[in-house]
Amino acid sequence: MVIAIVGAGGKTTVGSHIGKQLSAMGRRVLLTTTTKIAMPEGEAVFLGNAADINARAGYMVAAQRQLPGGKLQGYSAQDIRAIARSGLFDDIVVEADGAARKPVKAPNETEPVYPASVDLIIGVVGMDCLGQPVSAAHVHRPELFCAVTGAHDGEPISARHIIRLFIHPDGLFRHAPACVQRVVFLNKSDTMDATAQTQAADIIRLSPFTVMLTGYDRDWFSGFYRRFADADTG
Repeated sequence: MVIAIVGAGGKTTVGSHIGKQLSAMGRRVLLTTTTKIAMPEGEAVFLGNAADINARAGYMVAAQRQLPGGKLQGYSAQDIRAIARSGLFDDIVVEADGAARKPVKAPNETEPVYPASVDLIIGVVGMDCLGQPVSAAHVHRPELFCAVTGAHDGEPISARHIIRLFIHPDGLFRHAPACVQRVVFLNKSDTMDATAQTQAADIIRLSPFTVMLTGYDRDWFSGFYRRFADADTG
């Protein structure tokens, strides 16, 4: 199964958790990217050409090379399709865009960069964005976010803006293959106050996609696996 993760607000943490949970079930799992990711700590990491990857552990990270500053440069969409076809891994989790560590974003015309074959797309939004002003401090590319959601610079981010981010063709799932199933993760839900919880409920009610609340203190993987991964990994 190839899973692409897009958006902002904890993609790498989400991908790592999914990968480790699948590995704990006895599956061979690769975490990689079509863009860049931070160098993970304490994980098996392969650096080199996609054709040379070998499965060193039940869960591992792979990238082309380490860049100045420490980030890892990932593989092309075609490279990841070749890795999937190699049979080395049961599951490949791919971070498909960047967000400069902001909780929410709107993609530009060149992203996300989806693998050439993908089975599930997870869109991530950090719930710590709710109530924060639309600005570069809280939004990756705020001008694009405003264009997609109708928000104004400095306006507090609300459920209304997040729903528009979901449904706009240039929003969270920009360039997503039409036939691929999508799910939204409202991440960092463990940080929400009562007002944010009410807005999250509105997002869940109005979203055209299935929405899951994820965060450090939530056992969300079992529900995710039963609903989205079981049929593909069984």
